[in-house]
Amino acid sequence: MLGDVYGINGRAHITLECNGYTGLLIAIHEQVPEDLEILERLRVIFTDASKFLYEASRHYAYFHDVTILVPETWSDDPAYERATWETYDIANVLVDEENPEWWHNPYTKQTLPCGKPGEYIHITPKWITDVDFSTYLWGDSGKVIIHEWGHLRWGLFDEYPTSPEENFYFDENGRTEPTRCSESVTGVSLDSSKGWTKCNTDPDSGVLPEPTCLFYPFLEDNPATASYLYAQYLEGVVGFCHDDPDKDPDARHNRLANNQQNKQCGHRSCWEVMREHTDFVDSTPTNIVDTLPFFKVVIERHIRSVLVMDVSGSMFTDDRIHLLVQAATRYIRYTLPLGSWLGMVEFSTSSRITLPLTQITDDQVREDLIDMLPKIVNGHTCIGCALLDGIEVLDRSTEGTEGGRLFLITDGLENYEPFINDVIGGVIKSGVVVDTLALSDEADPQLTMLSQVTGGRSYYYSESEISTALHDAFISSVVDKTPSSSRTPVQFSTPRGAVTVELTSPSGELIINKDSDEYTYERRTKTITISIAGRAEIGAWTYKIMNDDSQARLVEIAVESKSSEKEEIPMKLTCTVDSPLVVETPPYTAIYAELRKGHSAVINAKVVANVERPGSNSDVKLRLFDNGGGADITSDDGVYSAYFLDFVNTEDCITACRYNVKVESIDTEGRTGVQKFSLGSGALPTNYSVIPSRSNTLTHVGDFDRTSSGGVIQLADSIIIDDDYLAADNFPPSRIVDLGIKELNLPDNVQLKWTATGDDLDQGKASRYDLRFSTSFSELFSFFYQCSRINDSMLTEGTLLSPRKAGFPESVTVSITTSDSAVYYFAIIAVDDAGRSGNISNIVSVSSTMIAGTNQKLSPMARSARNVYDITTEPVNAGIGGIVVACISVLSIVIVTVISIVLYILPRRLKVVKDKLLAPGNEAIRYINPA
Repeated sequence: MLGDVYGINGRAHITLECNGYTGLLIAIHEQVPEDLEILERLRVIFTDASKFLYEASRHYAYFHDVTILVPETWSDDPAYERATWETYDIANVLVDEENPEWWHNPYTKQTLPCGKPGEYIHITPKWITDVDFSTYLWGDSGKVIIHEWGHLRWGLFDEYPTSPEENFYFDENGRTEPTRCSESVTGVSLDSSKGWTKCNTDPDSGVLPEPTCLFYPFLEDNPATASYLYAQYLEGVVGFCHDDPDKDPDARHNRLANNQQNKQCGHRSCWEVMREHTDFVDSTPTNIVDTLPFFKVVIERHIRSVLVMDVSGSMFTDDRIHLLVQAATRYIRYTLPLGSWLGMVEFSTSSRITLPLTQITDDQVREDLIDMLPKIVNGHTCIGCALLDGIEVLDRSTEGTEGGRLFLITDGLENYEPFINDVIGGVIKSGVVVDTLALSDEADPQLTMLSQVTGGRSYYYSESEISTALHDAFISSVVDKTPSSSRTPVQFSTPRGAVTVELTSPSGELIINKDSDEYTYERRTKTITISIAGRAEIGAWTYKIMNDDSQARLVEIAVESKSSEKEEIPMKLTCTVDSPLVVETPPYTAIYAELRKGHSAVINAKVVANVERPGSNSDVKLRLFDNGGGADITSDDGVYSAYFLDFVNTEDCITACRYNVKVESIDTEGRTGVQKFSLGSGALPTNYSVIPSRSNTLTHVGDFDRTSSGGVIQLADSIIIDDDYLAADNFPPSRIVDLGIKELNLPDNVQLKWTATGDDLDQGKASRYDLRFSTSFSELFSFFYQCSRINDSMLTEGTLLSPRKAGFPESVTVSITTSDSAVYYFAIIAVDDAGRSGNISNIVSVSSTMIAGTNQKLSPMARSARNVYDITTEPVNAGIGGIVVACISVLSIVIVTVISIVLYILPRRLKVVKDKLLAPGNEAIRYINPA
């Protein structure tokens, strides 16, 4: 079956078979100290979770089997099996030390829209093993897993408030209500800033409760039976909120609640979203007697990969074989980690194994492997036989084929049997992952499919003289798990002969030239390597390239570096595309880039995707945003996103319509920083103060420059793009999901805010906004176009007729003549110049007494930042078990300065640029971008 191992987001693929989930992978990080209690507790937690899941899913699903991956840093045990396909980077549940933004609070990383799967669940060793601690703050650990499973599997969102503006709302009768689901949840609203006194929830007061006022559910005798996405720790909560009027009223969805589930999912209940998932569309409930999962523990092993290289006659064209050897040399010498295994296969009319799996144990082994790279090209192209020999290399090892990786590089169409279609079944059955690199426009169009069905990544090198995609592909194909390094290589390569280089340190004290010991020239790859030993000096290094030849030279500069100390946490930029093989019509996909320092989000960065397009069309630069609009679902979480729509006429394509994606983030002005709190999807604790509050305080990371490959975007053969398509308006504007009340500043006025969407999804500018209101939520939700429309004459500030460019903030101030005891609901849509409308936004409310009242800003909640928590186990009020006292001990933290040199801080990532010397006999003097 296709995709047995890898899911659509690159994580281990979980399937539902006979009502049981199979393939769930939990992985323990290599830096977690060995503790067998973690394994025992994981068995208990997921056994309980399986039982809770069966009830919550209405007998649709339970956990059939669970695999736990322990790191190779732990002691081996006869009871452990050797890992095959299991690796930390594809696990569904990560066991790792706490995220400084989340403390020990379990959470799920979500980057995709409502109904799409999350990436992984993060839990900590302390949460797992300290039962009293985790139970007191989050309730039964098995129920916490069900909360996170809703995020991970079904794309649900939290139903508790995640910002001060979401704490309370007005219902249709003007009553002040706490944000919760279902409305049957009972409790008390207390103000922590006023000695835990009851909040003022009287609607006649004209204001909502203070931002420091929070709702605490009663832990005992609470009538609510839902929802897991609200307060999973309540004993009576056994299911998810639904929309069925004939089912349990104490689990009914609260459409008016001001929470992320309603915002992201269009005010639909959890069950409305779940019913559209294949788990429920393609299954029926059944009676399961035993929901106990089968557990397997496996221990990690080193990377096993095979380079499968095309040496057919066409590889002589445009010096392709030289470029391949050049990139492979760098890959073997600097990128593959110590301990990994490498084999080699060459193919043309037939294929042959040139190197069995060989472990890289030292630098001499690396050099020996480099000597085995191809030297002669001729013949036709047999990709099928190359795949079979690649599998054979892995099969000859004692650990078998499953989980091994093939990296297939080819420049042409297959034209010799066996073909890919002849062997694809066996490739999938073997369990290997196939990464592919299309080394020209003529490369076989099936490569992307081959990677997709085996869980690999596909890359494309257009042979453009300014493209660095060839080297980017080699670097991105290796998971970064390498220890610290004592050297930094800087390489200068040119296809047709050497230039000379001089490198100067920031202080000017170190000057390296062709006469220096650190300077080497490799004739076969035409590459100069300058190896900087030890910790590289902080600052901007300067390189000077001398070209004494009679012809102009194109020079590629590559810098690969990582932290010199294992404890230092580097900043990483990674990139993925939502759909490498686009099959939708009209075609579109999303590009996601994540910028993180450890687990912490890096925000305020400028991130740009450069997309190489087929034919003579110019490249497209696409700005990615972390603002919660369009393709980006959550602001300030370090994930920068945008939709890519700029496809070209398919007549410009040769064998396949491929687009190469590369992202870059540069900051030389010091605006970028690590956010103290990154909004995500986590389990609600009994004490709200455990959830860190948003803060404007950033730890600035200094100047930096990062690049990352996003792989390939390829159009399916069935998609035809012609001039008529390019001239048409194919997409409406994206839905606005962050409509909110910015300020209530004058009587009879309310200021609304949102993020601008585009003309086509999140690209360009919309033509206008359609803003409407009603005193009935139901009327506005169901009959938007029949509700009162707000035009510019009703605005005291702003306009609805001239939207800003997508991604930028918008606001208007609306003047409303209020009536007694009314609640006003607002919603908005964007309209493009062709009259196409986006879907209705989230709905916000304000009371007439609020609008008619005095100045009232909705200021952020003031919560204490904490680095260390020492939480007592005694409630403040015995009647409200959900409140605890937090004793905060703030420790001074030594912040490691992010050094301003790409030579030092890049973590196992290759910084590759190309520098064109415009004239013979010229010099190019450049600064290596700070990092």
